[in-house]
Amino acid sequence: MSHVAQIKAIQQLTRQRVMQLLDWSELQYGEFQMQQAEAYIQFMIGDDARGANELKQTPSFWAWWRNHWHRRDAQFVNDIENLSQQETIWFYEITHNAKTIEYTPHSVVFAQALAKRLEKEVYQ
Repeated sequence: MSHVAQIKAIQQLTRQRVMQLLDWSELQYGEFQMQQAEAYIQFMIGDDARGANELKQTPSFWAWWRNHWHRRDAQFVNDIENLSQQETIWFYEITHNAKTIEYTPHSVVFAQALAKRLEKEVYQ
């Protein structure tokens, strides 16, 4: 098994464990992850709708988002102990809230989004 395949398998197992702990479906998990991505972009970009849209279209942003989401998921799995179901959900929502995320994308992520903007402006 390649290193990338191992990483993907670990991430999938972590995701499954989180969904089990939260008693969430794939849909609930995915919707929450996307809601937080949207909130994070809004928090980082502000009212610049074009900038937000360009960031959403940048594959490196989504790769960064998935990797850091997994890191928070793995930490969550390690941190919870003796919590009720509701407390587990609250803890997850707090630790995955867009405003509590301490990570920021590498400058290359924003550079790619800016390049998309400039490319569109040149060809319009």
